[in-house]
Amino acid sequence: MPNRSYQKGRGFEYRWLERIKGTGKLVRGERFYASKGITDVWYYLTDKSYHEDQCKYTSIHNNKPYISEEEFLDLIQYAMDNPNIIVSLVSGVSRKEPMVWNLSKNI
Repeated sequence: MPNRSYQKGRGFEYRWLERIKGTGKLVRGERFYASKGITDVWYYLTDKSYHEDQCKYTSIHNNKPYISEEEFLDLIQYAMDNPNIIVSLVSGVSRKEPMVWNLSKNI
């Protein structure tokens, strides 16, 4: 059985995709299997843009989303190396609106 942190993160990824679906702009999107890559979810929007997001949810240890410096630098490098992908970092805390940083726009 997966650990609790994995379950919370996976749940947040599905909720994030459902939120995008609710905008009416989602064409197709899914989680990457077991979030084994740099990003966790991918999706296409009606404007034909392709997005990949790294989703971070509240840690069970300190009640704050966490990304290591190394993982953050890898995510920035991934955004720089893939200009046709809109790469974002999405941070979620229970009962609050997720925060989104579009890394592709800011590099």
